Amino acid sequence: MKTRPNTKQNEVEPLLVPAARIASRISVTPRYVHMLAEQGQIPVHRFGKACVRFREAEVLRALGINATEAAAAGAVK
Repeated sequence: MKTRPNTKQNEVEPLLVPAARIASRISVTPRYVHMLAEQGQIPVHRFGKACVRFREAEVLRALGINATEAAAAGAVK
């Protein structure tokens, strides 16, 4: 039986990510990401009081950043 090689093509991006992931992507602190969400500048998904998650593509789009620009700026994926 053949097995698939473990490549990046097989990896799936998570739908919702924490503020730390967004922060590293756009080179800011997680607190700043939360502040942007509180001000309504970026979309946020809240699950109770303590669980706050973001869709990376929505946040980048709201900030006017395309994914290739963020990657070119040296942000870690």
